[in-house]
Amino acid sequence: MKPAPLSLFEVADFFRTVLDELHGEDGEIPSDVDSVIVAYTQSDCWDMAAALMQVAGLPGVLVETSKGEIRHACVMTEDHRFLDASGCYTREEMGRRYGLRKPQLLAASLQRIENHDAHPDDEDRREAQIRALSVIPHLPAFQGYSWASAEAISQHIQGLPELSSANCPEEGLPAVPHVPRVSVAGSGDFARAPGLRD
Repeated sequence: MKPAPLSLFEVADFFRTVLDELHGEDGEIPSDVDSVIVAYTQSDCWDMAAALMQVAGLPGVLVETSKGEIRHACVMTEDHRFLDASGCYTREEMGRRYGLRKPQLLAASLQRIENHDAHPDDEDRREAQIRALSVIPHLPAFQGYSWASAEAISQHIQGLPELSSANCPEEGLPAVPHVPRVSVAGSGDFARAPGLRD
């Protein structure tokens, strides 16, 4: 059976169930859109970055501290801005959002982003992929992009390959190969990043 997109409510409800930060101190629950934005700009940013890389063909970027701690995953637009579920930002704006004066912005392959340790097996990763793709047409940050239409996203989800038992390892994920760290601080640096499109 081919996968189908989930509703915004289904994805928001999933996150409200698993993420404590979506429950305000006063017990107020944020809207579906706000719940999804919080999830995809905090704990699940990896999944949204992977979805955007797949559907829009944009290169992935990791936002790091000067000590190498990863704070966020997003994508880089053609005009060298950084796009995530909450909007499109300059380097300085992205740094401020994560409390960094000089954020390190590193190119990241789809494999690096997909193989983070949040999803222990292919089935979990597939469910996360469908959740992230499903909300793209509903988020204000992606309005106006042709790849973000409900029809385009539905076609992308339906075109995902079927999972087979051969795709579901019983004991964890295979080792992630070394991915070289490449600065994307300026447009010239990014254009020379190995393995990524201009």
